[in-house]
Amino acid sequence: NAMSNSQDRNLSTFYERGDRTEQSIDDHRYYLYPLHPRGYRESGQSRGGTPVYEIPGFIVVDAENPNAQGQVRMANEQGQQYSIKYTPGSVFSYNLERHLWTHDYRGVVVSDLTLEVDDDWNPYFTGSKDQRTYNFQQTVPNRLITVNAQTGEINEYGLDELPPWVDRVYSASTVEAMLNWWGEWGAGAPYKLIGNARGNKFKVAETEDPTLVYTKGGYPAWQAVMTSHNNDSVASYLALFEARSNKVTMYPIEGLQLEGKAIQTVSSAAQASRMTVRPVDPAVHSIYGHLSWVMPLVGEGNVYQGMAFMLYNDPSGSSVAIGRTLGEALTIYRQKLAQPAANGSPQENANQRTTEGTVTELTRQVENGQTIVYFRLDGNQERGYRIAATPDNLELTFLGVGDRARIIYIDPGPETKRVDVGSLSVVAESQLQPIG
Repeated sequence: NAMSNSQDRNLSTFYERGDRTEQSIDDHRYYLYPLHPRGYRESGQSRGGTPVYEIPGFIVVDAENPNAQGQVRMANEQGQQYSIKYTPGSVFSYNLERHLWTHDYRGVVVSDLTLEVDDDWNPYFTGSKDQRTYNFQQTVPNRLITVNAQTGEINEYGLDELPPWVDRVYSASTVEAMLNWWGEWGAGAPYKLIGNARGNKFKVAETEDPTLVYTKGGYPAWQAVMTSHNNDSVASYLALFEARSNKVTMYPIEGLQLEGKAIQTVSSAAQASRMTVRPVDPAVHSIYGHLSWVMPLVGEGNVYQGMAFMLYNDPSGSSVAIGRTLGEALTIYRQKLAQPAANGSPQENANQRTTEGTVTELTRQVENGQTIVYFRLDGNQERGYRIAATPDNLELTFLGVGDRARIIYIDPGPETKRVDVGSLSVVAESQLQPIG
């Protein structure tokens, strides 16, 4: 759609898109897609007086806003028009791999060539200059290289001197291999030729690939669930492998559900809600102080249909919250977490609160067939509370202005003006006399 709706409506006639890159730019996440000529025949043609091998831009898709339109970006932040020549799928001397081969990288292993942009949206391809391991069966990053996609200029950097705009050096496949090496030799028994013990050895969970997530520092990390060699049905560690370096933090999290099991649980909850969707890109995050599985939901044609949240250790699915939008899913999840029975092993920023006050304002309205009660308590007139009427909250039917109520809720911060309540109980009824 981006190519068809761009300023140059003939882009799809001459170009194809390459593989996507997920990147954080100004603390906002996007998918970037390079373009390259469709083939030799198209490369030799002219497009409005410009050779086809001079590519006018690349595709940008907002990774956080499902309603945003994809765009073909054709200029940097200063308004300078792109003329991209060097891409992995191009031809002749403009093919990126050939360009490296003819510029002192003959016989050098360069991995994970990835489209990235600097802070001014100037396009580069980044990759790792690899060295072979001692067993010659794998390569690992030794230095970073950047290739200016417009000029072809090549620069090398040590792994301790990376440009700040570079998001990653280590690819998903390299991360998986290195985690498995650690699992095999890092904590296990000494190596033996015969009878090597399997105890205290770990591996990346089978059929599960590392997932790219972004930390509070703004840089990406590969997240992977590790299982034991003795039992691959139970998670042993949650590994966080920094994508710019080989620093890894292992979190032993008791009760962590495997990715496949979490997907199955969310899928069952979606089917029970009569939604024909499937979860994708599952990752573990701290949501309102609780470790949680987070999964976008897609329908037919991979079209975004909503979000799902679930406590990391919930095989029953009682904590699953599904919403058509991110905001709706978070609202439902806050209500579930506020229930006294919720058990998410709160980590940092755990924020379940209990408060008591007199109801000063109250309204009821029906939303999507469900009665929602909005109210305020004395002591904080700027903050409003919201709770859905359920069989567990029968007292809501009789709640009125002047009643004194005790509520349990997740506090998302002082700047939030409306808070979702998990449970409510009336401490004392109003002494006000009814009118008429």
